[in-house]
Amino acid sequence: MAIASPVWNKFLFSPWADESSNVTELNFSEDDGEAVLTLLNIAHSKFCDVPKTLDYKQLYQVSLLCEQYDCHTLVEPWLEDWLQNEIKDVNLFATVEWLHIAWAFGKEDIFRRRAEILVRQIEITEGGKPFVIANVSLPDSMPDKLLTSILTIRDVTVRKLLELPYSKLDHYSRGDGTVCRRKRD
Repeated sequence: MAIASPVWNKFLFSPWADESSNVTELNFSEDDGEAVLTLLNIAHSKFCDVPKTLDYKQLYQVSLLCEQYDCHTLVEPWLEDWLQNEIKDVNLFATVEWLHIAWAFGKEDIFRRRAEILVRQIEITEGGKPFVIANVSLPDSMPDKLLTSILTIRDVTVRKLLELPYSKLDHYSRGDGTVCRRKRD
């Protein structure tokens, strides 16, 4: 475990603990149990017990733990198989999770594809809080700069779209000459 994660290494061989105290138990009670089990099976070379496939919810939990414990390389041999369902998963609720998964594992193509979906689908409440659909808030695990970037792109896109009808409206309301070719009867 100490080799698999620098965070686990500090838990097990704490530089601030005295030499006589050995850590024999780590507390993962606040983490997703299935995701922890997946990581521990890999760390302990129990490869037969590592799932061949993961649904996006479980893969999302694994990605959160890989970020938390800095053990991304631990899952690399299984990652491509676990990512196979991304293309087929059109569930809008899953977009934010897939975005985080792609971010955590450095998968730029998935990240770009999911970010484009989110830019098109994100909405803002009257209070200014972003959400995807049905007032489902974006998770706190989403990187701040990412959300800022998505909201900026959304704002620029909406402004450009609104320029089209407003420019026509300005043209017609200014009254610079005849607008219609037919004369009134």
